[in-house]
Amino acid sequence: MTTGEDRKRTDDGSEYMNYPQRTLDKLGTVVEGIDFIGPRYIEDQSEGVHFLARKYIRPYQYGLMTRIEGQTTDEALEVLVEDWQDHPLPEVLRLDNDPSFGLYSRHDRHIGRFLKVILNLGITPMYSARSQPWNNGNTEGYNSVFARKFWEKLNFSDEEEIDTEIKKFNLEYEKYNDLIGNNIDPEEVEDHTLPEDFTLPQNYEEDLQANLDDPTIYWLRIVRNNTEKAKKKDKGTIDILGEEIELPKPYVNQFTLNKLRLKDDKLSVMVEDDEGKLETIKQVKMEVENVDFDC
Repeated sequence: MTTGEDRKRTDDGSEYMNYPQRTLDKLGTVVEGIDFIGPRYIEDQSEGVHFLARKYIRPYQYGLMTRIEGQTTDEALEVLVEDWQDHPLPEVLRLDNDPSFGLYSRHDRHIGRFLKVILNLGITPMYSARSQPWNNGNTEGYNSVFARKFWEKLNFSDEEEIDTEIKKFNLEYEKYNDLIGNNIDPEEVEDHTLPEDFTLPQNYEEDLQANLDDPTIYWLRIVRNNTEKAKKKDKGTIDILGEEIELPKPYVNQFTLNKLRLKDDKLSVMVEDDEGKLETIKQVKMEVENVDFDC
């Protein structure tokens, strides 16, 4: 993401693979991306240092970085809840497939605590395709700035010094974004923040609220033909919550945008056409077994 050659390869590849860029550009008014960074190492210290990056994609471009104790669900939720008391709750949260972000469990058709909390807060998660970090390019770009302007530029003796300097980094990044004038008036998003004394209800980690309007999960997936079953049938497949979904061979190596409406138990597999419109190529009945609308 830091050289012209890489950008050209990414752009050409995304166009060739029908990456649904135009659809994603319209999905959500307030959109934020998050990503774990680490471990990074301080000289003479064996334990790695971890960070959680947050980058607003629209309508403004604020970036935030926080050192965390580890790449866990609890650490991520603690940081995000505190963030959202000062910054707007995103309508769409873009993230990768890290297990701590609630996508994987020991059982198929199950979701984790992180994902339940996000859904209960009225946020729609959008997961990148596996091993495709550029799908969350705004956040990855912010990570690159962090690496060049902070981690690789400064020397640290301990975590306390990191925490002190990272506050300065966040402040400077905020000033930069204010300077280029791409930020909205805070009064416009005041009603979309969490109360200052907000704490997560315990049942947010267990069930989904019955009054949620249309809780939905999105996945970007690339159709592959790399399993024995797929090769034997000459089909393509994608994996959603441990379920292998077959698709016609012409879609192999193409991106799909997959939408699961939890109240309808309906998964729609979609592709973007040449005019930027979504076409549903398959619908599957998919019930998430550990989701109840009781809280």
